[in-house]
Parts: sequence; structure tokens; C-alpha cells
Amino acid sequence: MNGVAERYNLTTLDRIKSLSNASGLSQKFWAEALLCFSYTWNRVCHKGCKKTPFELYGGKRPSVSHLKRFGCIAFVGVPKQLRKKLDMRAKLGIMLGYTLSTKGYRIWLIEENKVVEPINVRFDERKRGVDSEKTFTGPVRNYLLKDFPKDGDIFSAVGDQADHPEAGSERDTRPGGAGSESQTRGTHS
Repeated sequence: MNGVAERYNLTTLDRIKSLSNASGLSQKFWAEALLCFSYTWNRVCHKGCKKTPFELYGGKRPSVSHLKRFGCIAFVGVPKQLRKKLDMRAKLGIMLGYTLSTKGYRIWLIEENKVVEPINVRFDERKRGVDSEKTFTGPVRNYLLKDFPKDGDIFSAVGDQADHPEAGSERDTRPGGAGSESQTRGTHS
């Protein structure tokens, strides 16, 4: 008699475990994983039904273009009015889910240890946010949100100096210029 409800509860529990395990987040975020699972579950079709639960309840087809990977790295833009001259333009966070009232996201800001619901967010879905949390050793770089590609590799746009040795240098890189390879090594062509 209670088989359908019990099956759904078991499915939900399995998905929460999967989300938590794949994201690397601790069990303290189980409620966020549950909300994220429910949000996405209601926006996909299920066996034996041609409409999503969202569509059956609300009468219109849901958008899924904004869905992101649970636990991925998120960069939350800080409005100009709220930052000082030397403050960072973006804060590092971890994507936990979605807001219900807007197309915003629930982001856990690592440094501040709080959950915010911004709209101005960029993601790197290839990297788990928890990896950033564990390896975080210093200040967050000054990321420019306008420089990030809309759907692509954030880190190729920003990059590390190890990946882009020319970043941060002021030398003239023109062939034979004052700061060219031959000039900086001390050999002349």
C-alpha cells in the first residue's frame, strides 16, 4: 500500500548520497543536496509520463538551461557599491542549489561560511568546489566576471602564471624588443 512512497524515499536518499559523494561536501549539506535533488527531479520527465512534475503542476514547461552541477566552483560577483577599492570583484563559493523565487542560485561562500542567493554567478562545473575549500591557502584573486566566458573554461580565461608566464610581466614581447626572450636571457640575435 505504501510502496510508491517508500520507493520515492529510497530513490531520494540514494540521490542525496550520490550528490554528496560526487561533490565531496560533508554531510552537513545533506539538506541542500535534498533541495537540489527535488528541484531537478521536478524538472525532468519520469517513467510512464510525458510531462515533468513541474509542467503537470504549473501548466508550463520548465527551463533547464540554468541547471548546474551540485558542488561545483562558483564565483559570486560583488556589486561595485559594496566593495572598496582593493576588495575582490568576485567571491569564491560552492554551488548548493537553486532559489525558488528567481533564477538565482544558493551558493556557500567558503571564506564567510554562509549561504547567499545571488543571480550574478559564474561556474566552473569541471571542478569540485570542495577541492578549492581544502586547498585554499591565501586571498582569492581579483577575478573579473566580464572576462569569464559565459559557458566555458573559467580558468583558461583567468589562468595561473604557471600556465601563462607572460601574465603579470611588464616586458616588451615584440620580436627583438626590449623585453624579448633574447634580451631577457642576455643573448643578442
